[in-house]
Amino acid sequence: MKVELQQTIQQKAYEIWLADGQPDDRALEHWLQAEREVDAGLPKPKRRPQIKKSN
Repeated sequence: MKVELQQTIQQKAYEIWLADGQPDDRALEHWLQAEREVDAGLPKPKRRPQIKKSN
């Protein structure tokens, strides 16, 4: 995972944790939610056009 992406997810998870009242037992849930939210905001890679092979 790129460092910038990991830092973005970490910051988002922290914000989710704060908004959730700072519980001690939900770190993984917050991290996974942050991953989903960050992933949803990233542009999807463009598909390369397939080259048709002739026989």
